[in-house]
Amino acid sequence: LAYFTPGDAKGKYMGDMPSFTRNRLLKQGIQPEHIYWMSLCTCCHDVFFSHRRQKGERGTLAALIIMKG
Repeated sequence: LAYFTPGDAKGKYMGDMPSFTRNRLLKQGIQPEHIYWMSLCTCCHDVFFSHRRQKGERGTLAALIIMKG
């Protein structure tokens, strides 16, 4: 699968991180019903930091992964 597509600007690409991550988890044996993510765009929602939206200003972003035994 192609996880990168051409962006709006010449020489820039957009990454499909949700699909990349989902496929990696599936390959590791995680069942589809145990995979969930919020479909919120980090660039569109100001509750998240977005390097693209901030046009280069630095910030941080974290992910939380929980494995239940």
